[in-house]
Order: sequence, then C-alpha cells, then structure tokens
Amino acid sequence: MNKIIVIGAGAAGLMVAYKLSKAGHKVIVLEAQNRLGGRIHTLYDPDFSVPVELGAEFIHGDLPVTNELMKEAGIQRAENGGSFWNADNGELKQGYGGMRDWAVLEKALSEVREDMTIAAFLDTYLNGYEELRMFVKGFVEGYDAADTNRASVLAFRNEWLSEEGEENRVEGGYSRLIDHMAAECKKNGSEIYTSAVVKEIKWNKGNVQVLTERGVSYHAEKVVVTVPAGVLQEKSGDRAIRFNPAIEKKSGSFQTIGYGNAMKVFLQFRKAFWQEADYVNKFGKGMRELGFVVSDAPIPVWWTQAPVNAAMLTGWIGGPNTDKFLRMPNEEVLDIAIDSIVHIFGTNKDAIQKEFKKGIVVNWINNQFIRGGYTYATVEGLKLKGKLDEPIEDTIYFAGEAFFTGAEMGTVEAALASGKKTAELIIG
Repeated sequence: MNKIIVIGAGAAGLMVAYKLSKAGHKVIVLEAQNRLGGRIHTLYDPDFSVPVELGAEFIHGDLPVTNELMKEAGIQRAENGGSFWNADNGELKQGYGGMRDWAVLEKALSEVREDMTIAAFLDTYLNGYEELRMFVKGFVEGYDAADTNRASVLAFRNEWLSEEGEENRVEGGYSRLIDHMAAECKKNGSEIYTSAVVKEIKWNKGNVQVLTERGVSYHAEKVVVTVPAGVLQEKSGDRAIRFNPAIEKKSGSFQTIGYGNAMKVFLQFRKAFWQEADYVNKFGKGMRELGFVVSDAPIPVWWTQAPVNAAMLTGWIGGPNTDKFLRMPNEEVLDIAIDSIVHIFGTNKDAIQKEFKKGIVVNWINNQFIRGGYTYATVEGLKLKGKLDEPIEDTIYFAGEAFFTGAEMGTVEAALASGKKTAELIIG
C-alpha cells in the first residue's frame, strides 16, 4: 500500500489518516502545533465549571459524518438549550427582538438571479430598509465571520432558507473526537508528530519529499494538505508552505476562499449571578434558563451552558469586527468583556467584578498556524465550487472545511466530510 503524508492534525487531517490507515496505508501525520485538533481545542481547567471549548463548540443539526464518528467512539450529544434574549439600547428582553420586514428580506432573496456580494445585495434590494440592512450585515459578519464585500448572497440565501435542526454540544468536549481518531490512527500503525512545521513540499508524480522547519525530511508517494485556509493563502513569510515545483494555478485559486476570524471570551464567575433573585425579579423567570443573548454591547453575543447549571458566560465576536481586538492585550479584552456584561444586565461594574473569578481570551487570527476562525463562500469561490480540492497528478491532495461544498460550510462536519471524501478518493 502507498505511504502517504498528511499535513495537519485537525479534524480533516485526522479523518484522512484514520480512513487511510484503516484501509492499510502507511500514514505519517505532521502537525505544526504542539497539540492535535486544529480549531478544535477543549480546555479542561479545574477553575471553570465545565470543559471550555476554545474553538468549535456546537453540533449544528443532524450531521451524518459527525454522527457516525460519535457512534463509533461511544460519545453522546449534550443538550443545548435555554431561553433567547435580546439586549438593545440598555433594555434586556426575552425573545428575538422586534425585527420587522422579514417578508421583504425573503422576497428580495427570492428575486436574486445572479450571484453578487452581500454588500451589493443590500444596496440593490434593501435600500431604505436600514434596520433590515443592519441585521443582515450583523448576521453575515458575526455568525458567518464574513466580509460583506466578498461574501456570496446565493450562499447566504441557501443558509437562510435551510433547516438547521437541533443544536447540541459534544458530551465531555469536542476534543474527545480528536482523541478517538488519533488513537485509532496509532492503533493502525500511523505515526503522528507534533511541533512538525512544514516549510516545503518537493514533488513529482508519485514522489513527495516534505521538509520541516527543524530540517527533518519525510518521503512518501502522496501528500494530503489539510492546513487551514489562512495558511494555504500565505504567499510568503515564516508560515508559508512552498511547493517545489510551484502549483501556481492551484495556489491562485486558494485566494478565492473566504476566511474570517473569530474571537471567544470565557468568563467564569463564582456563581451564576443572573439566576439570583434580583435579576429574576428585574427581567422575569426566564432569566433562570438564560441561554443566549444578542446585544449592542462591544462584545455583542453571549451564551451560557444551559441546561447545565454553570457559572460561565461565553462571549463571541466574528468577522471584521474582531480587527479592533487584534493587538489588544488579553487583560484589556477581559475588561471590555466585563463592561459588555454590565451593559447587558444593566448593573454596576463593582458587582460583576466581585463575582468574576477567571477569564480566557482566544483570538484565532493570532494563532500563527491557523490564522483565523473558519471559511465562508465568496462570489469568486462559488465559481470554483467542487474544483478547489481536485488532486494534482494523483500526488498532491487537499482536504479541510475550506474545500467542503455542502450546506455545513465552516463547521467540524465540513472538515470531517472533506477528509472522508479525500481518503475515499485515494483508496479508490
């Protein structure tokens, strides 16, 4: 069987290695970071109420590849729930807010015949509907982590009209899936190396030499590149991967991939203060089941671990809005996070700080081996849909959530499904 090198030990890379090694191939996995998992990273910190998902956290609907892997590993889904709240102009209310003109949005989306950017769509179809324009812009930038000047309106329409289904978490943390795949790979004879930063791939048909930063050389018949889009798009610099000879056409096509940033902030409190009588009396009984809040605070989106009773709040900000936090010290980000909580709950800072125990900030663009959060569909990228991951001379293969063409783009399911597809293509 062929000897194959897999670059990257995130969800896609480990899925490739798992499927190939199970089929009898000799596999070597090279991971740049000192841990496995990529943008899956569950932190088990005793100072926090629950495992902290620094990266991927939710299972978005009924997902076949994720379901298959969880069943095989004996891992259960954890329920995600709680009440939804909206905080605007200093007023916190249960519900999704008073957004009007949904029919206008859906009618406008139905009238689009040719793809265009979200920004162009807003100017063409929603001129004069300022509240609706702000909602769409906020959704695309926040949820999709996308730039409205590049994001595809056709992709947004498919996402908006699709039925996502129930949302869950992974019981015990997403990293359990990573641990399971890594263990199966090793059981099948695969070699997995961390802190192995790939600098160059020398290749000709049926022959690959991979060189690392430490000067170690690995040889194989094929290579599967599963690094994040932000790394693939690096044309030069310390973390760019050189192909020798160059794959200029393919490298150029990588620039069409939309890749947005995401930042998460975790605040652990001494107790779930929002469940206290003062807050329940002020906002209503639904506060006891608080699950999700969308607000106009500096860090606008927050959620609890409901229905699990945990004294932790997770803050989220995505897309271009993360730029202002890029070089900000974590202590300053945490202070802004506290200010956001004060604004949302209409309380005083001293009261919140008294309950505050510990905080963590993760800004994924600052990770030199990842360079962002997840991908989104661009107008130019959709034109190449299904072609980006085409192998080069049966020697260089690609996998990752950036190459997934289904509705679950930007998710763990996308990464797993892409890895499975690439492995099956090699196996034949």
